[in-house]
Order: sequence, then C-alpha cells, then structure tokens
Amino acid sequence: MKVLHLISSSGLYGAERMILTLCRELNKMGHETTIGVFENAHRPNTEIATAAQSMELPVQVIPCANRFDRTAIRALQSVFEQSEPEVLHAHGYKADLYGYLAAKKSKTTLVSTCHTWLDNDWRVYLYGVIDRFVLRRFRMIVAVSDDVANRLREASVPEKKIRIINNGIDIDVFSNAEPALRKGVPPTQRMVGLVGRLSPEKGIEYFLSAASKIKNSHPQTTFVIVGEGPERDNLEATARKLGIQDSVRFTGKLDNMAEVYASLDVIVSSSVKEGLPLTILEALAARRPVVATSVGAVPTVILHNQTGLLAPPRDADTLASEIIRLLDNPELARTLAMQGHKLVSEHFSAKSMAAEYLKLYTDATADGAQLD
Repeated sequence: MKVLHLISSSGLYGAERMILTLCRELNKMGHETTIGVFENAHRPNTEIATAAQSMELPVQVIPCANRFDRTAIRALQSVFEQSEPEVLHAHGYKADLYGYLAAKKSKTTLVSTCHTWLDNDWRVYLYGVIDRFVLRRFRMIVAVSDDVANRLREASVPEKKIRIINNGIDIDVFSNAEPALRKGVPPTQRMVGLVGRLSPEKGIEYFLSAASKIKNSHPQTTFVIVGEGPERDNLEATARKLGIQDSVRFTGKLDNMAEVYASLDVIVSSSVKEGLPLTILEALAARRPVVATSVGAVPTVILHNQTGLLAPPRDADTLASEIIRLLDNPELARTLAMQGHKLVSEHFSAKSMAAEYLKLYTDATADGAQLD
C-alpha cells in the first residue's frame, strides 16, 4: 500500500508525532509512506519534515504562498503524478481542502484523520465549516475520540464513513530515559510539567493559576512548560502577574521528549478543548503520574483514582488540589503511573494503531470508489 500523509503543521506536536509513528510502523510492515507538509510563507513550520528525514522517511515539502494558493494545488498534483499513492491521508482542514482539490483528477482514495476542531475565533470557525463540507466527500474519516466522531455526525458526515481509531505511541521509546531537565537541579526540588502548544485551547493560564496556589504550600516546586505557540508572551505576563515567574520555566520546543517526561514528578494537561492529547499517552508510557482536565476523550484514558487524576476544565482550585495530592503522596503517584502505563501498553500501542489504519485503507480502497 502506498500512502501519502499531508499536513499543514504548526510545529512538532501531537498530530505530527502521530503521523511519524504511524509512517514508521507502516513501513516496518512493508508498506510505502511519504509525508507531505506545506511550507507556508507566513509560518513555515516544517519541523515534521526535518524529523521525518532523521527517521529516513520520504518527505515532500509543498511551498504555499498564502491561505489559498493554486500553485500549491498544482504542486500537490505533481506529487500525485510522481508517487502515485493509493491513499491520500490528510490531517487538518488545509490538508483536507487542498488534498480534495488536488486529487479530483487522480485515482487516489481520500482518507482524513480529524484530531479535533477548535473553533477558537471566526476564522477558525469558517475553516471548520469548509472542512466539514469537504469531509463529506472523503471516502473514510477517522475520529480520534467519540467527541470528534459526534461532531462529524452533526456535520452530516455519513455514519458509514466514520471510524474511531485511538492514537498510538511507541511505548519502548519512553523507557529508561535520562532526566535531562534535572541537570543542576537539587533532588529535593519537585518539578510539575505541562507539554503542549501554547494556544488558547490548552488552558495553560489555569495551570499557572494552579501553580500560584501550589507555591504557597510547596515552595520548592518548579513548573515547567514545554512547547511554543502564540500565547507565550501572554502566559509569561500571567506568570509575572501571579508573582511566580521565578518558579516557572518556559523551555520552548524540545525534541527529547522521553527525557523531558523522565524529569517531571507530575505531568498536567489543563486543556479546555481536546480530542485525545498524545502528551497524556506519552506521560503514561514514561510511567509518570498525570493530572488532566476531563475534556474530550481524556476520561477514557485518565480514569480518576485509577490511571490518574481528573479535574474539571477552567477550575484552577481543583487542578491545584489534585496536583498537591500527588506531590504529598508518592505511593499514590507511583500506583497511578504504573496502572496508566499498563492501560497504554495494552490499548494505545503504535503497532495496534498501524494495524487499524491499514484495515481502514484496505476498506477505503476495496471497491475503487472515490469522492462519493
């Protein structure tokens, strides 16, 4: 099976890491995958291309001058002609739209994964409306959670085209990593971290508010925020306003994620909107205890008091109290982390994800139907 993955990336985050993992696993199984990434003039964000090249995965970089660039469509059509993929697997609204337009005259079957729809402002909402319209013409659409699947149904995507497939990760990558962020840090210093794009849906301001409360009872705690994004300046200003700037460490983007997770005593997801964040799966694979907000598909993985702890979204007080529970009870933290690791190992492995996607591709191409 020859598959072309296509994405307009915002950095090396959950969707990008999922694509890299899926391509690697499919290649191990004897299939041919290529990663196509738009090089947007206003914000290139081609880190996934660099990561793919380091993994010896084929890459196609597609220049895109503006929000709607016919030249980019023609460039994508050339990629189809050269590589002749049986399946175009799109990720995100731009990949869906450009892939749909470019594939009209090809024999390529269209598949998409909807990681989430955010609808943060009117522009993103408009893109979402266009995306929903285009997706109805795809052969198959994958939702990463029940919540995303429900939104597809509400957008009148036919039920027969929707399939839920869990994200998967390479569990072994997160074993026995060195705690890179702890170099020069006293052993008594606790580290609570959040990993993700610095954008509104991640609710990081609530994490900072929780941090300010935790500092009162646990002054020897450092709060680490790993990632980059449009909210960084606002978040740094919030930390200063809360008077915790000396205890908050903004690392920017980091590539050594296994070593990042190994450095943290507690990992937090404070999102107000989510599908299923890869960060949570990676944290559990690294045997780290997790406190997360109960949004999207998170409660299907973080079972309260079993595989982690949950807090309502936008509730900094509860978020803080649950983090403190883990800081004060190392045995509880270890138990939750081990049970979470067991759940991820059994249900969210890279191998099982690849097998499900391969079946999806086989089903999507079985009768030769295209943009029905």
